[in-house]
Amino acid sequence: MRPRDQQEGDDERGGDRTPTHGHLLTAIRRLRYATARAACRYRSLGSAPLMLRTRRLPYLTGIALLSTVGTRAVAGVPAAVLAVAETRLASSFAQRAIAYPPRAVTLIALKGEARLELWADGGTGWTFVRSYLVRAASGRLGPKLGQGDHQVPEGVYRIDALNPDSSYHLSLRIDYPNDFDRARASEDGRARLGGDIMIHGGSLSDGCLPVGDSAVEELYALTARIGTPNLTVIISPMDLRRVKPSAATARAGERPRWLGALYEAIADALRDYALPAGDAPLLVARRTVVARPTCKAYDEGDCVRRCRKGDAQSCARAGLMYRQGRARPWTPRRHGTF
Repeated sequence: MRPRDQQEGDDERGGDRTPTHGHLLTAIRRLRYATARAACRYRSLGSAPLMLRTRRLPYLTGIALLSTVGTRAVAGVPAAVLAVAETRLASSFAQRAIAYPPRAVTLIALKGEARLELWADGGTGWTFVRSYLVRAASGRLGPKLGQGDHQVPEGVYRIDALNPDSSYHLSLRIDYPNDFDRARASEDGRARLGGDIMIHGGSLSDGCLPVGDSAVEELYALTARIGTPNLTVIISPMDLRRVKPSAATARAGERPRWLGALYEAIADALRDYALPAGDAPLLVARRTVVARPTCKAYDEGDCVRRCRKGDAQSCARAGLMYRQGRARPWTPRRHGTF
């Protein structure tokens, strides 16, 4: 595991953070808050599959998960925090009728849409579970070509390490540069490709994917449970299930000669993760038209408000889309508070 004072992304610098009494109190407050929030969700979702009608369920589930996670928790991560995160995530899996933990997971990061989708294979193929808001971005559309370009990489990656002492709460390190990145760099004569690209908490980015502390707790706990070999990360410039690779290539800030082939490969990798029925792209005069969210980029509160008013794309950006497997706006009265 990489120490905290090494870089994450191009510019992250971390300092020593030895656990103290204050950090322990912070963890306890987070546990109390998350458990209370989970209790509210359970009460509002009492008819969901596998749901027990009891106020004690979040506590009981957390205790059960804690008993299994506690012996596997990485040093520096309070086991209780991971247990509560898994309690939240398990409820999302239950709504999809997917056994938790799944045997494999794919994360799909859509840079243009500021969204990170979680898909799981429970034994019957890939099923959408939920999505998270990507809270900030750096660089432009297009691949990462070198250290210091502030770009988020694009391609198909794995998670090769978990960092419990990230400067941004927790982090999952993406294996950039992978074989494809190194091969293209060799052809182009590029060196110093950069590295330590993370999915992490917080809301700052320099080549990474920040998803907020609550979301990264869920992703960290899930990855720790199923193992890094069972998790794939697809990072796409935009949703290539809706936009043609050629259109994405035209919008990229840097267009090396191999970019078209990369986007075709990403589009091919996304074919196993079909959009819900009714959300197919609208084709007009051979041009793909994609609706844009009306909410401010990276502003979760604004996206939630506009989602409640019926803007489906704002629902997607806020991580509220497809909760029932259909492309329709989130309804607070049916699904509880966000």
